[in-house]
Amino acid sequence: MGFSQEEWRHYATRFAKDQENIELTFYDAPHYLYHYHTKEVVAKIEDFIKETTD
Repeated sequence: MGFSQEEWRHYATRFAKDQENIELTFYDAPHYLYHYHTKEVVAKIEDFIKETTD
């Protein structure tokens, strides 16, 4: 058995805490979330790139 969703979120949050130019977004979706939330993921990535470049 792997990690629970709560554990994965904890590890991701802990990793991101000391990083620059990182944004966490959690979805209620299976592993390949881009199959289920394609438009939302693309929009988040595009917004992040616009906000962090220039």
